[in-house]
Formats: sequence, structure tokens, C-alpha cells
Amino acid sequence: MSNATTAISSLHLATTGQSSLFLVQAMLTVGVCGNLLALFVLSRIRNNLDGRHKFLLRCMATNDFVAEIGMLAVTIVKNVWPEIGNNVWRCRLIVLLRFFGLGSGCVAVLMAVERWLAITRPFFYRIYITENILKRIMIMLWLTVLCLVCAPFFGFGIYWNNSKMCSRVGDAKESLDVIYAYVYFSVAVNSACPILSKRITAEMVQ
Repeated sequence: MSNATTAISSLHLATTGQSSLFLVQAMLTVGVCGNLLALFVLSRIRNNLDGRHKFLLRCMATNDFVAEIGMLAVTIVKNVWPEIGNNVWRCRLIVLLRFFGLGSGCVAVLMAVERWLAITRPFFYRIYITENILKRIMIMLWLTVLCLVCAPFFGFGIYWNNSKMCSRVGDAKESLDVIYAYVYFSVAVNSACPILSKRITAEMVQ
């Protein structure tokens, strides 16, 4: 009786896990299609949208598109080949995908600052905030985030533990790894603030 109960429980957990994984894959697929549609619409818009706005929106859509493609690939590989779940290269890929999470926040920060300058400093905005300036700032922000994300590969931060398993940033125990965790989460929180503020503003307007 106990063996049967254990078998049923194991089957239930396996089914639940498969359902959750399928749901995640479905959501990522919808996200990929949505960002592709956004990029298509932006490519069709000619003169109705300011070049600065179009550039930032393309950055956001492209960043999210690549991130969702990467996560979809990781979940499919985990589902089809579960034996490589703790492969070091898979862990490195997941670490690199963090770039797109923080990169999306960087785009949101730049969009928020750009809108703030357009509203509060219109003359300064028209003269100095050009599309080329925004491109340079965006490249600098992305390079900074890339350096932060890749730091664990050079010993500053953790991604692979002594048990040969993937590690999260929050699993840090060594001093350098803990410092990296604080830096990483500080950047992540600051990147998320503009997104939260835009959502709150939208809800207040509605």
C-alpha cells in the first residue's frame, strides 16, 4: 500500500512538474511572438514616431526577444535532456542570460531619464539629447552590465559550486561572492525602479 502511494505521489509530482514546465514554455513562446510583432510594427513606422523613441523601443523589444529565446532554449534542453541539467556550460549560459534581465532595466532607466528631460528640460532635450547620444549611453550601460554579469567567470561572484552544481547569486558565502551579490542586487533593484514607477503611474492615470 505504501509503495503504491509513493508511486502515485511520484507520478503526481512528475505530472505537475511537466505541466509547470509546459506553462513556462508557452508563456515564453507568447513573449517571443509578442516581441517579434513589436519589432515588425516598429520597422513599419516611418515618420509618426520620434527616432529617439523608436530606438529605445527597439532596444527594449530586441533585449526581451533575445532573453526569451535564450530561456526557451534552456527550458527545452532541460526537458529533453535532463541529464545535462547541471552541466557547467548550461550554468554559464544561464549566467549570460542575466545580462538581458539587467539590460532591460537599463533600457527602462534610459527611457525614464529621456522622458523626464523631455518634460522638465525641453530646450536642453531638443539641443543635446540626440539619437546618437542615446546610442552611446545605451552601449555604455550594456557594456557595464556585461562586465558585471561576466565577473563570476573571473572569480568575483559564484555560479558553480564545489558540488559541481549551478549556484545562484544568493547562495554566496565567501566574502567576494557576498560583495558581488550585494552589487548585483543593488543594480537589479535600481534597474527595476523605473519599470515599477511607470506601472504605478499608468495605474494612477487610469
